[in-house]
Amino acid sequence: MDDTLYPEAKFVESGFRAVDEYASKKYEIKDFHNQALSLFKSGVRTNIFDRILLKLKVKNHTEIVKDFLEVYRNHKPKIFLHEDAKWALDFFSKNKKLVLISDGYLKVQSNKFKALKISSYFDRPYFTDEWGKSAWKPSLYVFKKIEEDYSVEGSNCVYIADNPRKDFIAPNILGWQSIQIKRPGGEYFDTSYPLNGKPHHVIETLYELKEI
Repeated sequence: MDDTLYPEAKFVESGFRAVDEYASKKYEIKDFHNQALSLFKSGVRTNIFDRILLKLKVKNHTEIVKDFLEVYRNHKPKIFLHEDAKWALDFFSKNKKLVLISDGYLKVQSNKFKALKISSYFDRPYFTDEWGKSAWKPSLYVFKKIEEDYSVEGSNCVYIADNPRKDFIAPNILGWQSIQIKRPGGEYFDTSYPLNGKPHHVIETLYELKEI
């Protein structure tokens, strides 16, 4: 879902806005969104909230960070599908059974799924966190579960995703056809492949799926 169907950076921005509003009202901390977004755009991916609060010399910042994370993770995001993703869902859902596999905290991913309004395209979503963090990719657990739930062999399944660090190991092992969507400027555009993690196909737009 993230960076495959919609730009994940937009979720991050949406979360920063929610935290900004909360920080302003509860703690009178101003301009949080712009500072957080600036760090994110500069390449920072960890401890963004800590960095800002430490810079502002806010007391009890550890507890406030926990507070901010709850707001970030539970907010209702303002996100929208990529145009090619909407086309792909429209096109393939008419004659193929689609399911969604998505890592991340259950509440966060569920909120994204609802915000994108894509439930009608999928037979069902598989949020890996439903079975605990041990089921997160690159675990084979959910992929095997799908094979069992739909009584299908891996050779009859296709998996499309974006993150080479974890997305393609499990489907490759199980004999699924794996396809990486590698959007120019995407979060994982320059990420190398781990052992057994190279996809069978690499595309820049989901429109290319029709040819494959």
